[in-house]
Amino acid sequence: MPLDPQVQAHYKGKKFNSALGIAPIEQVRAAVDFFYNDSVILVDLPAVENRMLSAGDYTLPVRIYYPIDKDDIKEPLPVMLYFHGGAYAIHNIASHDNLCRKLASECTCIVISTEYRLAPENRHPAQIEDAIAILKWTIDNASTIGGNAEKIITAGDSAGAAISAALCLYAKRHNLDIALQILYYGVFGCIPVEETESYRLFSNGDYVLPADMIRESNKLILPDTRGTGELDSLEYLEAGRADDLEMSTASLVITAQYDPLRDDGRAYADKLLSQGNKVTYMQMDGMMHGFMLLWDKFDRSAIVFDATKKAVQSIL
Repeated sequence: MPLDPQVQAHYKGKKFNSALGIAPIEQVRAAVDFFYNDSVILVDLPAVENRMLSAGDYTLPVRIYYPIDKDDIKEPLPVMLYFHGGAYAIHNIASHDNLCRKLASECTCIVISTEYRLAPENRHPAQIEDAIAILKWTIDNASTIGGNAEKIITAGDSAGAAISAALCLYAKRHNLDIALQILYYGVFGCIPVEETESYRLFSNGDYVLPADMIRESNKLILPDTRGTGELDSLEYLEAGRADDLEMSTASLVITAQYDPLRDDGRAYADKLLSQGNKVTYMQMDGMMHGFMLLWDKFDRSAIVFDATKKAVQSIL
């Protein structure tokens, strides 16, 4: 179908280019924060809590969203670990505040949004190390926040979806229980993105995610010299590179029609399904990369929230 009319109206034919790799990263982040960090609360929740969680010799900022008052939690709730997108180099808790509020409200689950370390100051595998630290903290401490350690969900958009998928791969290999992964338009390495039809059609700067941003993201996240430890494997950057993806974790995979990452996302869903996993796949026609971050502007985002809610309900 053609671009959604609301998408057309919002972007008004804007041409996109990336300042990554051109301007200083601090300047790029400041500009992105100015436009994307949520300054108005769109979804009121009974409680939102900022914490610093220990991750070995450093701490990670997290924001915990509660769909009901903590004192009113009678049965432990599912806990969703949400990893924000942003080419591994930009965005933060503030940019995804309203999205996480909406997910907590729609899914009646506790959402923990994580401010993982960013590239290029911290290259792969720093991001998966942070994700593992948050997962282990949640397994050990879910009950203290009213959560159910047996109903943990990992979720994310774009780079955050890749982190979420890599975390599920790690959990599978280390016998850590994740009930569900929710992946919004991520990159998974099943096929070279540059060789896909979606990349050829939609990476020219007309559709939010241009080719230069994809290339610069790879340059920023990949270390100059790769280590030899388990987490240094590129399978923990792009989980679709792994041969064995059979796991107990259910998956909801969402792609966007006008997204250069679309075909790789579909290939990852197909690979999961071919190995006997429980997978729900949806392509959101008419939409561009990143549309869930602007969920309040696009009516079709409600379809994704409904699918996400049903996926969470399926693990209860």
